[in-house]
Amino acid sequence: MIARLWSVIIRVWLQRRAWVQWLLSPRLFWDSLLALSLALVFAFWHPITERHVRWAGLWLIVLGTAQGFAALISTRRQFRVPSLFEHVKRWLNNRPRPNTTIAMGGVGMSISSGSADLTVHSQMGPERTTEERLAAIEANIVELQRQVDGERQRNAAALSKLRSDLDARHQATETALAATTRKLLDSQTGGLWQAVAALAFIFVGTIFSGLAPDVASGAPLDNVQLTHVSGNGHTIAFLFGALGSWLSSRWQAFLGLPAGPWSEWAGAVGTLAVAAIAIFLEPYRAWRRRAKLSAITDNAPPHCVVVAIGRTPEGKDINATYLRIWVENIGNLAATKVEVFASALRRTDPMPASITEFPPMNLLWANTEREIFAERLSPSMGRHCDVCRIINPQYRVGVEDAKHLGLAKDRASLAFGLVVSPNHQRHIVAPGAYVLTVKIAAENCKPVDYDVEVTFDGVWSDSQDEMIGKHVSIVVRAAGASAKGA
Repeated sequence: MIARLWSVIIRVWLQRRAWVQWLLSPRLFWDSLLALSLALVFAFWHPITERHVRWAGLWLIVLGTAQGFAALISTRRQFRVPSLFEHVKRWLNNRPRPNTTIAMGGVGMSISSGSADLTVHSQMGPERTTEERLAAIEANIVELQRQVDGERQRNAAALSKLRSDLDARHQATETALAATTRKLLDSQTGGLWQAVAALAFIFVGTIFSGLAPDVASGAPLDNVQLTHVSGNGHTIAFLFGALGSWLSSRWQAFLGLPAGPWSEWAGAVGTLAVAAIAIFLEPYRAWRRRAKLSAITDNAPPHCVVVAIGRTPEGKDINATYLRIWVENIGNLAATKVEVFASALRRTDPMPASITEFPPMNLLWANTEREIFAERLSPSMGRHCDVCRIINPQYRVGVEDAKHLGLAKDRASLAFGLVVSPNHQRHIVAPGAYVLTVKIAAENCKPVDYDVEVTFDGVWSDSQDEMIGKHVSIVVRAAGASAKGA
């Protein structure tokens, strides 16, 4: 019973501790709220004096300035940039000194390359008999083979060590890049919120300093009594009422508006609009200017074409039918490092089933030397991506054998255009209806999912008009959207 009670108490304590840790996780927010609360308490503590309000405003201005410096120092330390003191010290140390001799000398470099010294003992003098010479030749060959094997083992060991070193360097480079990316993210987001806190401190502190005489005396502020804003004059509403009245009066004088409640409201709304624009303009621009990718296709050129991929010894073309999707940037910002990733394949007819042996990997861009990433797609621009191809079955042997399918010689197969052809050839399928799920993504764009439906009856024709649309068809559709394609 006691053990169960202790377990319940510990569990409740851990749960409360987790909630407390979660609540305290935005440390900067709570620190800023505490600083503002202390300033308000100090400013509006009985009795309210101009000196107290001014000191509270000065405290917030100094705190905001210090917060801005803290953001700069944090960013400087993350990127290991020398401080101002270190720069001055380095500048002083580099000053010209008397009686200094500057010596300049050459730099020597030596490069050595490995070599293999293979030696054998001939023992094939003219005094030897024919049998002795043959035996010597055999011994020389055995010795030479032994030395060659030893040299091969040493080269293999050196190559293995070189590969290990390259892998280690590659891992270190990736780790360094990840650390740099994390630093950049921390410096941008962390510095941003610290700057927001500093701006809030300086803004409220400046208002405190400007309103100190009116707040302390309780005098009317532009025809609005401060005591009308709050019954006791010591609440947050009191402060914001006075602040809104003061700012609206400045707008009223600037625009030449007559006195009246509507002018007060217009001034306050205008002030809030200016503040909102200053804070949210850049995030709004970043949200509006972004890359957005889409995919379409059609059962007609140039999306689907029959082209020659080689020639027979007799000079006859080896044709193949390529099915492609058109990837376009419909956003207003250029997309970089665009890729198309085939994530899954399933058969819908005959015998619907998921093809688990299909290897998920990238597709290749059309009309390129096996290009995986499109470096840049400007707005309203696009490129073709090869989804699959069908080769004339007469020339399938040696190119896309697909022996695991057991097809007749006159029946064509369909091969998806993966970046690497797997050894088990499970990217080659028999005639039927298939759905290939692809993800289209970019370095600065969210991935979008599309289903590419391909239907093929296994019949081959060299005629492009007869082949495309009659024997094979392709349709692309987004999740929850109608089909795109003929």
